[in-house]
Amino acid sequence: MPTGTIDRIGGGAVIRRLATGLAVAAVALTSALALASPAAAQEPKDAAPGTVLVLPSAPADTGASSLAAASPTISPAAARVRYFAPGSTASCPSGNLCLAVWNSPGSNWKVFDLYYCHRYALSNWYGQGHWVNNQTGGATAYAYGQSFNILVSFRPGYSGTISSWTPVWYVRNC
Repeated sequence: MPTGTIDRIGGGAVIRRLATGLAVAAVALTSALALASPAAAQEPKDAAPGTVLVLPSAPADTGASSLAAASPTISPAAARVRYFAPGSTASCPSGNLCLAVWNSPGSNWKVFDLYYCHRYALSNWYGQGHWVNNQTGGATAYAYGQSFNILVSFRPGYSGTISSWTPVWYVRNC
């Protein structure tokens, strides 16, 4: 039966919902393609080959100085958490995505080594940060906003600076 025709069932009129169903499917497909699109995930501008985090003296701005009194955390727990003095460097072990965030309470950099494949939830991550994707097997990692929109991608074998962790709610390393 063509779309828009009316069936008589039990004395009542039922309008076929085929067009509505197709429209919903088209919207879902468009959304899925937008998430998979390379344009949806932006590569950080200063990404370069490397396996070392170069941690500056201090972040340019925490982005939320009144909220930055709490130490950054991640859930589920990272394989390892390390602390580094300002102006130091940190290697990223093979097989890991390493993320650095300023730790205001300690006035140091807090580095999370993400080895196990998860979607990690970030808490108290503010301002500029750094990353190294030293995962094996070519795994690209992604940072997501509150509504799971892709904010940035981290290519394997590269390192760089993220201008702000503040809008990032989740990171998936695999």
